[in-house]
Amino acid sequence: ASVLRHISDAILAVIRKDRLNAGSTDASLLRTVLGMLSELKIYSSSFEASFLAETIAFYKAEGERLVSSLKIPEYLIHAERRLGEERKRVQDYLVEATKRPLIEAVEQTLIATHVKHLSKPGVESLVAANRKEDLQRMYVLFQRVDGLVPLRRAFLEYIKHAGAKIVESKNASTEEKMIPNLLAFKDILESFASDDEFSYALKQGFEHFVGAADYHVAELLARYLDGLLCRHHLRSVSDQEAEALFSPAMAVFSYVQSKDIFRGHYQLDLGNRLLRNRSTSRKIESMMLGKLRSVCGAEFTKAMEAMFRDISNSEEESETFRKAIRDGKVGTPPVDLGIRILTDGSWPEAKYEGGCNLPKEITDSQLCFEKFYTKAHTNRKLVWQYERSSAIVLAQYATGRKEFEVSAFQASILLAFSGGNRLTAAEIAKASGIEAKQLERTMLSLLNARIVKKYGDKYGANDDYRSKFFRIKVARVIPKAKAKERQKIQKQAFADRSVVIDAMVVRIMKMRKSLSHSELIGEVVKSVKFACTAKDIQTRIKNLLNRDFIEVDGNNPQVYNYRA
Repeated sequence: ASVLRHISDAILAVIRKDRLNAGSTDASLLRTVLGMLSELKIYSSSFEASFLAETIAFYKAEGERLVSSLKIPEYLIHAERRLGEERKRVQDYLVEATKRPLIEAVEQTLIATHVKHLSKPGVESLVAANRKEDLQRMYVLFQRVDGLVPLRRAFLEYIKHAGAKIVESKNASTEEKMIPNLLAFKDILESFASDDEFSYALKQGFEHFVGAADYHVAELLARYLDGLLCRHHLRSVSDQEAEALFSPAMAVFSYVQSKDIFRGHYQLDLGNRLLRNRSTSRKIESMMLGKLRSVCGAEFTKAMEAMFRDISNSEEESETFRKAIRDGKVGTPPVDLGIRILTDGSWPEAKYEGGCNLPKEITDSQLCFEKFYTKAHTNRKLVWQYERSSAIVLAQYATGRKEFEVSAFQASILLAFSGGNRLTAAEIAKASGIEAKQLERTMLSLLNARIVKKYGDKYGANDDYRSKFFRIKVARVIPKAKAKERQKIQKQAFADRSVVIDAMVVRIMKMRKSLSHSELIGEVVKSVKFACTAKDIQTRIKNLLNRDFIEVDGNNPQVYNYRA
């Protein structure tokens, strides 16, 4: 027994030095000795029990020392390396049966003991530093010791907290980066995406913070997609590249509850892309509509698909008009206008802002097309929408020529300044023929763009205008107008929601006949596809009571009955 104890102590001392990198190990000799003990059936009693106890003590002390002195990525790498060393030790000279209890001892002392300590700061620091490899390492190590529950909890809490910081920004500079930041954030977190529980935590976290800023995220996501769809390189991308480009944004879209708000902004931007030729690929546009349709249904994209049909029909109508000119059936117009015929009701509603004075060559061309069109379509009436029209205005400066892409209203004002004219506000109003409110907005947009300048009590072209670009797209909408645009979209969405809630209440009451106030609200919340509050539903219930669709129960004021 004494000899066996000395042999065991000697082997343990060699292994201890090896773990401390304090000496060389003769693996062949150790394998021979330990193999002999195994053959004599005394390996477990004379060596293994002491070896495992020694291992637990060694790694317990090491773990307690290093977990507070090493950075988390370094500690994870260290734990991973130690596991590899112990596997090699088994391979080199230990009996195979020792492998399982040995690895479990290392896992428990270096990993399991410190799971709670490492989870929260680990997730926070590794995600913030975009250390995907270390995140994956932490996941694999924690999975070995059943430590995924606290890690998943820390993961969810971090998503909620960090995500809220991304979406709570309200200034213009951070707004522009919000969606790209969300996509980058999600990309890092998907290091855990192969695990269903972590995927669900990711979904919960995103729904939580996106829901807290739902309208804002919906608007900025539509704006982000508008930017992507205007990129010139889309003309040459493959289907796979397009899928990779747009799928991450669609993943964020799945977390947006106010999809009607998104639709309002997306449809408005789509209209601008189509009418101003800013869309670089009809194929990609159709792909995006297909994605939206698959998520939200055909009704969601119905109007937008009609907008595409209008553009296609307009192109055919324009070609028919040109052919009629070539065939001598219609007189040649002075200017070749790009005509877009929009179906009333399919496009975002544009408030009619009145007309404006345009050069005679343009008005004669309009009249020429109008005669042709009304003759071909006797039951239709054309209303020219100058607020949606575009024009290219050429300007000659001392430094060279520039082209300005402007609205019809902006063009009308700029043309009034031809020849160096400087005009008072009253003279501009008379020369342009634009209504007062629209004139004020249009003048402000030109002043903001520094194309027009004020000279005392008069206005004129800015002779000192500078730009490194030859063609300049002049913004049409000033910030206050954008805010009104946002309010208009929200107002329309709320009106549409009221109709949906009304229909849902009536449908539920028709099926159930009688429900308590709280039950009815709960049923509606579960049934509608957008976020709504109890107050929203209560307002619609009052409206339906007044319209005699439902009634308050005579015996219980908290119960409603359906009125057939």
